[in-house]
Amino acid sequence: TAASGTSDAVSIIGAGGVYSIYNCNILATGSNCIDFDGAGSCFMTECRVIGATSSTQCILVQSGVQVVIRDCTITQPVGNTTSVINCNGNLILRNCEIQNLNVASTVLQALIQFGNSTNGLLEISNCNLTYANILTDTGVNKCCLQITNSVGTIFTARITNSVLLCEGAITGVGGQIQCIQKTGAGAVTLS
Repeated sequence: TAASGTSDAVSIIGAGGVYSIYNCNILATGSNCIDFDGAGSCFMTECRVIGATSSTQCILVQSGVQVVIRDCTITQPVGNTTSVINCNGNLILRNCEIQNLNVASTVLQALIQFGNSTNGLLEISNCNLTYANILTDTGVNKCCLQITNSVGTIFTARITNSVLLCEGAITGVGGQIQCIQKTGAGAVTLS
């Protein structure tokens, strides 16, 4: 499925229930590739997801949603400087490749941004997160995973048997290259 203009390629908006996406190629041309919104659960398995060249995240997981993504490749193309996945709900990633292929010499957002939700859960296992921009970044941060808790909610993040790769150099005042950046309360477990 492809979208044009500002529409999402796939929108899953429900008041409950279980949704499945299996063995699909999903390409966005305007806005998000996939927008998971509302209550309920969604399972995405063996899919290839490619974001738009505009500055929109590839996958948006909104508050109150439980999303399980397995055996998928999720990619932001050259020209997109925003996060690959933005999660305010509950997200489980298993055996996935998540990468940003942008080669611009400007600051990019984290591959995965997680936080600012009520009782959020993030689990990443057997995944490769690759920040592929090897140029010297003239912005402030390079980051694979950014976990933010600025609203005082409870969240849990667990990362197991995964590779977080953040390549290249950085310039600028206070510039950092980080695999994981965490602010606020909450627990992060690495193993």
